[in-house]
Amino acid sequence: MRDMQEMRLSTGLTQKEFAKRYDIPLSTLRKWEQGESRPPKYLSRLIEQSLPAYNKNYKKYISKANLSNRVVARF
Repeated sequence: MRDMQEMRLSTGLTQKEFAKRYDIPLSTLRKWEQGESRPPKYLSRLIEQSLPAYNKNYKKYISKANLSNRVVARF
């Protein structure tokens, strides 16, 4: 399982955008990324599984479509 900052960076989203997308208080996300606290394991898994980079077929689609890795659609 990846850490929250790594997951966020893989989306190309800012902390504010990522927090809004997953309905996480921005201050909580910052604490997770700074190592002041940790998210519940179940939440980390759910977020990781929702990321486009988690899905190998999505990676193939991105490379075939010659698009950037930045998330372009809201889940």
